Amino acid sequence: MRSYIGIYIAVLVTLLFVACKKYPLRPEMEKPAYLRIFNDIPYTLDATSKGQPLPFLTFLLDPETEGKGIPRRAEIMGDFLATRQIYSLSYPINAGNINAVVNYDYPGKTTVRSAPPINGLDLSAWAQIPSGKHRVVFVTRPFTDTPFIQLPAKARQNILIDTTIDFEAGEVYTMETLAKDIDRSIYGLYLRKESFIHEKFEDDKIYASFYNLSGVPSLYYNSLYCKDTLNANFTYMTYDDVTNGSSVYFNYYIPLFPYFDVPLTSINSRFSTNAPFVPIPVISKNYFWNYQGLLRGFSPLAPPPAGSSYLGSLPFVAITLRTPNGAFVKKHANDYINDKFAISLYCVGDPGRINQYDPDFVSSNGVDAFAALANFYLVANMNGKVDISPTINIVELVYGRVYHMQIQKLYSSPYKR
Repeated sequence: MRSYIGIYIAVLVTLLFVACKKYPLRPEMEKPAYLRIFNDIPYTLDATSKGQPLPFLTFLLDPETEGKGIPRRAEIMGDFLATRQIYSLSYPINAGNINAVVNYDYPGKTTVRSAPPINGLDLSAWAQIPSGKHRVVFVTRPFTDTPFIQLPAKARQNILIDTTIDFEAGEVYTMETLAKDIDRSIYGLYLRKESFIHEKFEDDKIYASFYNLSGVPSLYYNSLYCKDTLNANFTYMTYDDVTNGSSVYFNYYIPLFPYFDVPLTSINSRFSTNAPFVPIPVISKNYFWNYQGLLRGFSPLAPPPAGSSYLGSLPFVAITLRTPNGAFVKKHANDYINDKFAISLYCVGDPGRINQYDPDFVSSNGVDAFAALANFYLVANMNGKVDISPTINIVELVYGRVYHMQIQKLYSSPYKR
C-alpha cells in the first residue's frame, strides 16, 4: 500500500509557504477533557480507490449548520487533517512548521489550550475540550489551502462521520477515524480513554501496548489484513562487530540471549480500547557503546550511500506477531500466504528521521515481513552527558501499516544497569 500523502507533493510545493489559518487562543476551560485525533483512513491512487473519498478531513465539535444541515463552523474545529504519520510523540513534533497547511493530527499546529502535564508525562499534543456530551462530526474536504469556513456549501456537505460522545472531565482521549470496510466505503470512529495517566511506570523498564485497528478484509485493496488474535514475542537484537561484513543488512545483528522470542502479550480482539502496557526489561548499557567507547548509531533503515558501509549499530527490540497457529495475515480475503508467515516490528530507527522513510516499508519475502519503528530507547543529552532512557510506547496495526506513538516523560529517566 502506498501512502496517499505522496500524491500531495505537487500541491504541497505550492502550499508550503502559505500561512495556515489560525484559530484564536481559547481561555482556560473549567473541568476540561483532553483530546487528540488521528486520521487512519488509507488511500491509494489506483483502481482500488475508485469511489473512496479522499481522506482529507475537517473535525468539528458541536457544529453550526445551514441549509440542509451543512456544517458552516463549530465550537472547536480541526482543519486540513491528513492521514497520520507513522511515528508521533506526546508533544506536537510538527507544531513549528507553521507554513505547511497539512495537519497530521489534531490539534497539530492549531493554536489551542493543551493538556497540562499528567502523571509526569508531557501531554501537550492533546487539546483541551469541554467535558460532557458533544456532537462530533468529520467532513471530507478538498485538498486545498482554503479554510473550511471559507469553502462553498457544496464542499462542506460531505459528512463522513456524525456521532455523539460524552467526555469525562480530566480524562485523556485519543480519537481515530478508520476504514471499517474499505470495499463498501464504510468508515467509523475509534475512541480510546488513555490509561497512561493512571499507570505507574518504573524507570528501568520499557513499556508497550498493542492494538489491532484493522477493518474487515478487502478483496481488492492491496494491504495486509490482521487477524483477531495475535501473539506478540520479543527479541533483543545487538550489533555483531565480528560478522558486520555481511551484505544482508540484518545479518549485522544477532539475538541477545536469554531475550530471544520471549512471550510478551496477546492482542485478543480488533478495536480494543484497553490494552495493557506490558513491561520489557532493559539491557546493560554496555551494549550501547562500542569497544572504542563511542555511542553506537541509529539505523538509517535503508542501504548505505555509495562508498559507505555504515548501517547503524544501536541495539533494538524486535517484536514478532503471529496468530496462535503460526499464520499472521492474508493478502486477500480468501488467500492465506502460508502458516509460517509472521510480521516483525523492528524498533530500530532514529526517532528524528523515522517519518522520512517509506511508511509502507515492509519486506516481500513472505516469511518474515517487517515494519520499521522508532527505537524503544531514547538517546538523551542530560547536562552535557549522553545517556540512554527506556520509553513508553503505543503500537497500532491498521491494515498493512503500523503506527507508533511514544509518550514522553517530563524528565529523562536513565536506568542504572
